[in-house]
Amino acid sequence: ESKDSLQEPHSPALPSSPPCEVQALCHHLATGPGQLSFHKGDILRVLGRAGGDWLRCSRGPDSGLVPLAYVTLTPTPSPTPGSSQN
Repeated sequence: ESKDSLQEPHSPALPSSPPCEVQALCHHLATGPGQLSFHKGDILRVLGRAGGDWLRCSRGPDSGLVPLAYVTLTPTPSPTPGSSQN
């Protein structure tokens, strides 16, 4: 039997880093090997810290290093929709 594709309903949370998702603040094109390209508004899954000002993130099938300055923690959705605070 071949189990190549993972069909799990949900992936376990990372125990090491509290933030599990970040949102891209601007476009970023990878300038070196191991970096991740993304667009403004993209939601990136945090895999862990990479040291310095870098996070190791994944977006879909791609994963790589992301500059901390280019992303922000995604706000936790409020239980009551309609109350938007700026």
